[in-house]
Amino acid sequence: MVNYVSGDTLQSTDEYIAQGVAVGSQEGLGTGLAFKLSSKFPEIQELFKKHTRNSKYQAGDVFIGEVKGISPGII
Repeated sequence: MVNYVSGDTLQSTDEYIAQGVAVGSQEGLGTGLAFKLSSKFPEIQELFKKHTRNSKYQAGDVFIGEVKGISPGII
């Protein structure tokens, strides 16, 4: 179920945060919310880079990044 809330996304207590990434910018996650997420959770950024290097990332693909002990996961 998707619930829409307002406030600081990085303070979320939800299990996952969803963030869209434009095809062609997979290496970056370098602006806006994506930048904030990769700065706060650099382990997720590394998992995402590894994923995009090892597979052809296309529009509509979904990546779910989870690191034990770090909450929330990133979709």
